[in-house]
Formats: sequence, C-alpha cells, structure tokens
Amino acid sequence: MQVISSILSLQSVYVTDRRVLDVLRESRNRIAAMASIHERLYTTTNLSNFRFSSYIKDLAESLVNTYELSNTSVELVFSLDQVFLSLNNAIPCGLILNELISNSLKYAFERMKYGRIDINLTSKSGKISLSLEDNGVGLSEEITA
Repeated sequence: MQVISSILSLQSVYVTDRRVLDVLRESRNRIAAMASIHERLYTTTNLSNFRFSSYIKDLAESLVNTYELSNTSVELVFSLDQVFLSLNNAIPCGLILNELISNSLKYAFERMKYGRIDINLTSKSGKISLSLEDNGVGLSEEITA
C-alpha cells in the first residue's frame, strides 16, 4: 500500500488542476487509512482483536494534518471507550470514518476561524456506537431530505 501511496504522491507533482490534486490526496488518505490498520495488525499478537479506539485518534489527527485549511484551526475532541474489532469490521469502519472526517475538513469550516470535530465511540451491552459531529456551517438549505 505504501508503494501505491508513493506513486500517487509522485503523480501529484505533475498535476496543476486543483480538483485532480484533491482526488489524488483523498485517494492517498484512503490508502493510508487501510495501511494503518494493517500496520497495527502486524504488531498485535491477536489478529481477531484490533484496538479500534486508538486507531480513531491516530486517523483523525493524521487527516487534520493532511488537509490544508487556510485560516481555520480545527480541534479534535474524543470520547472513546476501549473497543476492539475484528479486521473484517475495522477496515470498513475505518474507511467510513475517513470519509466523515474528510468531509468535515473539506466542507464544514468554510469561512470559519475555529472548527471542532467530536468523535465518540461507545460500547454498551455488546453494542458499539460510533458518531462524529462538527460545529461547521451545516448543509445548504437547497439540500432536502
């Protein structure tokens, strides 16, 4: 996965179109999210239990550092229970979280000096809940449910 990410980075040098650069960056972020899960698995002795709670924090901090937010400071607030997932659950959850955080960073904080993203992970009675919210501008009134 590192080779693919490096190829995308090299390709970015030759691209001047902002939209194409954004697509390449998002692709690198998705690959990095999956690679991070695999990297953590290589250091664990139990492949069926992946510490998802610590992965969430690392992923969110990495994405905030990746996005170039001009004049906006983003605070990450975590409330994370210790949750372990299987690899089959960790990868899709990691990709979904990557998309949610990326969308907040891309769209939520336009024309704002300060942004906040709250990420909550709870485990109660065998049920796991993951939520993300931001204090951004919200959806356009043109968008209907």
